Amino acid sequence: MPQGSLEVNLVNAKGLENTDYLFNMDPYVILTCRTQKQQSSVASGKGSDPEWNENFVFNVSEGVTELKLKIMDSDTGTAHDFVGEVTISLDALFTEGSIPPTSYNVVKDGQYRGEIKVGLTFTPQDRREREIENFGGWKESALYLHLIERQAGFSKAILKPTTCIYDMILRHGVVYAESKCELMPSIEFAEEERNNTTLTK
Repeated sequence: MPQGSLEVNLVNAKGLENTDYLFNMDPYVILTCRTQKQQSSVASGKGSDPEWNENFVFNVSEGVTELKLKIMDSDTGTAHDFVGEVTISLDALFTEGSIPPTSYNVVKDGQYRGEIKVGLTFTPQDRREREIENFGGWKESALYLHLIERQAGFSKAILKPTTCIYDMILRHGVVYAESKCELMPSIEFAEEERNNTTLTK
């Protein structure tokens, strides 16, 4: 499953159902990507044809397959009115990398309620970056130990994965421990222990 960042360009909407019968409604959009939610500004008084031209960025992780847009009408003193919604599959985006601003049908109660225009861009996360993110736990511990052994010569050490150790290896390429550094079954590099470690590029 692709991982990376999703950029959403919220352009405008047209032909929305006006939920304020006496005045132009004040629409805004709630964007949901799995558990992440963001909200657009309120297009005050723009009625059925609002414009936003706003960008939003979401993190794409395992299990993300769609983007949901929920259009609401902001009301003062009363509950906000539901205008309609759109669910956009991200399968094509993961393949193409980007989709130019495209109009999608807004639906409410199974009926067409206008259109909303959205552009999408997906930037895959580099494999090395994904490994960095996962290095803090035991999930990648086998790879972690292999890297430690190869880079620092800790062939017989049983090390507990810590972000600190991996960061040093990543940034400086090689980690050398002074001879006075005793390798224990589980090593935690605190601030004072880091001072006893020699780093060379």
